[in-house]
Amino acid sequence: METVDVQSIVSGSSSRHLIHPGGPTKPRLTFLGSVKKAVRIFIAWVFSNVGVCVLVLGYLAVGAFMFKEIEAQDGLGPDIIGRHRNLTILLLWNSTVTHNMLDKQTWTKEVESIIADFQAAIVEAESEGLEDVEANAKVWNYSGAFLYSITVITTIGFGHIVPVTPLGKIMSIFYAVFGVPLFLLYLSNIGNIMARSFKWSYKNLCGCYIAKRIIHRHEAQNVVPYSDNQDYREQDSLSLAFSTDTSASEKKPTEQVAVPVVLSLAVMVSYLCGGAILFGEWEGWDFLDGFYFCFITLTTIGFGDLLPGDAVDQDDDEEKFGGINVQFILCSLYILFGMAVIAMTFNLMQERVIKNIRSYGGKFWKNKS
Repeated sequence: METVDVQSIVSGSSSRHLIHPGGPTKPRLTFLGSVKKAVRIFIAWVFSNVGVCVLVLGYLAVGAFMFKEIEAQDGLGPDIIGRHRNLTILLLWNSTVTHNMLDKQTWTKEVESIIADFQAAIVEAESEGLEDVEANAKVWNYSGAFLYSITVITTIGFGHIVPVTPLGKIMSIFYAVFGVPLFLLYLSNIGNIMARSFKWSYKNLCGCYIAKRIIHRHEAQNVVPYSDNQDYREQDSLSLAFSTDTSASEKKPTEQVAVPVVLSLAVMVSYLCGGAILFGEWEGWDFLDGFYFCFITLTTIGFGDLLPGDAVDQDDDEEKFGGINVQFILCSLYILFGMAVIAMTFNLMQERVIKNIRSYGGKFWKNKS
């Protein structure tokens, strides 16, 4: 249909309005309105599950690059401790070549004197606030900076990687101020997703298993399910078991499924045991030390007495992978995913405990009345 022109007189002046039969057209957004709409869409995406994961990983990647550049070797001044260390190694070698085979007693006294001088020099350098630049440069590669960023926003704080420059300390404060709430949001979102997924799996897998067990039991007793001579309790148990079937008319929602506490604990312990075996293989720890490290880390206690990347062949691995510490990277991913697993298990156990308390409370008041 063609557009109809209608002439109207408003306040003594004439103007033309275009009227469409389908109704008034939607006004076009201004530039400011478009910006506001884009900001709303971006904020909605940021607080979505995928957006939070991407944001956390991006925040960690940017933080690792920032701290690596801030704590670079060039900004730490002369390597006084490194010089003392190299000089001590040279003196020990010269003493060994000169005296070891000829005069063991003289060699022993000279070595003890050299070590004592080195210890005194290190103590003096530390008291003056000097750092071991060579060792610090090895720690502050991208892998170490990435692990440091995770220990900041997760509040683990091992303490073996710390900023030594004033700018690094200031940026660590601001990084934690924004990073800790972001990580808590990540734990909340991912923990809920994993909890719902686990409850769905438990409902379908365990429910089908229970249904098969009940069917086999009735077949062994020559009882036809839902027959007229069947007991009401058996009908009720069967209907509960079959409720996990998607074709059931009274399907139990996933949100109402309560996972047993024992199963939730089994998932958490299994993840800790897997980490214990993994880190034990890398670091040369026994199972107890590996389990202790994983538990202390994922509970954010972070004593720092056992640390990743302390294996003897660490430098060889870094050369193989282009200066990347694989232990640091995999430890970072283990922490990132493991804390989500811990959040999921706590979520599941909390729901189960609350449901049991309500159930027992209802029975108590029912019996009391």
